[in-house]
Amino acid sequence: YSSVSGCHTEILILTINITSSNTSIISSCGSYTWPVNNIVYTQSGTYVNTAGCQQEVLQLNIIPWPVVQAQDVYACQGTAVNLSGTPLGGVFSVNNPYTGPSTSYTYTFTDSNGCTATSLPANIIVQNALPVTGLFVSNVGANSVTINWASVQGLLWYEVRYRPIGAGLWTGGGTQGAPTTFKNLVDLDAATDYEIEVRGFCSAGTPGPWSSTFVFTTGASCPSPQNLNVINVLAHQATLTWSAVSDVLYYQVRYRIEGDNSWSSGTSNTNSKVIVSLQANTTYEWQLRAVCLPSPYSNSTWSMIGDFSTNALKESSSFEQEEPFNIFPNPASQILHVQFNSCVKEDAHIAVFDLSGRKMKQIILGPHEGSQQIDIDISDLVQGTYLIQWKTANSKSQQLYFNKVQ
Repeated sequence: YSSVSGCHTEILILTINITSSNTSIISSCGSYTWPVNNIVYTQSGTYVNTAGCQQEVLQLNIIPWPVVQAQDVYACQGTAVNLSGTPLGGVFSVNNPYTGPSTSYTYTFTDSNGCTATSLPANIIVQNALPVTGLFVSNVGANSVTINWASVQGLLWYEVRYRPIGAGLWTGGGTQGAPTTFKNLVDLDAATDYEIEVRGFCSAGTPGPWSSTFVFTTGASCPSPQNLNVINVLAHQATLTWSAVSDVLYYQVRYRIEGDNSWSSGTSNTNSKVIVSLQANTTYEWQLRAVCLPSPYSNSTWSMIGDFSTNALKESSSFEQEEPFNIFPNPASQILHVQFNSCVKEDAHIAVFDLSGRKMKQIILGPHEGSQQIDIDISDLVQGTYLIQWKTANSKSQQLYFNKVQ
């Protein structure tokens, strides 16, 4: 500093020394008012205030408030509803679960830093069960469909019913718990117009109204198997055959003693099926249907009923000495394994025929007895269905069908 008076100048060289300094380290939620200067700070940082020889230093860490939310919830009259707030671990301003009338509520949460925040008010809406809307179908197959609908707040579960158009009675399609909003229906009739309805429940005995009717049509059925035939009939087993169905996934086969009400059932991936444990000297009836690709799988109608009679037991034994004849794999592309068994030592031959009866291959077997296996190269055959026959010198024969694939 300087002072001039006439020709005289006074110069003051002044140094003020801080005689005292104090540092405060503070963490605060959202903001902080520093008592030293009454300024409100909302950002972390280092702040300095000097007054005379006294200096105050503030090292401030501002912690954000937790983001706390409460959601509107819906409840049916007379039922409890679970309230919803985030983050988890807070407290509600009303009881949870809540069973009273419509009201509003808040949610308060304290985080690990001790910062506490309260949500904006949310609503609890108590009402009667509302109607279900937004029906549509997906994954429509010949015998199955997926029913879909829009979610309805407050409902605990849904109920589905359906029927062919023109039918008098509804068929129950079962229930589906909320919040899931779809239901799979199966065992429908192919190429049939159906109508469906859905309703919701707040609690047992308090359903809402049935929805508006939605109409859909199932897909066309895959073809029913034809040309049923039975070969290699013995006292306790038989081989069922039929014409192959295109795009088939597998076949469902069922059979029973003629006159019985109950069926025995099985499946086959090829167009033949060996059934065993049959009763001797007994007439059986059988039928099958195809399960076709693509997904959702569709069933054909059941085929016509075929019948056959098992052989009587030989007088010399209570059990028939059957001579098994098996092939695998089926379908096959390169090598077909053939297994057979002869109860006595004798000559035999194996022949392969196409469906027109033309002989494609023949293998002469010398005298043999007991179980045998041979491998037949079928790589030169074109794709299709073939018959393989095993025949002994005394004219015993058995035959099976197999499919040749590329």
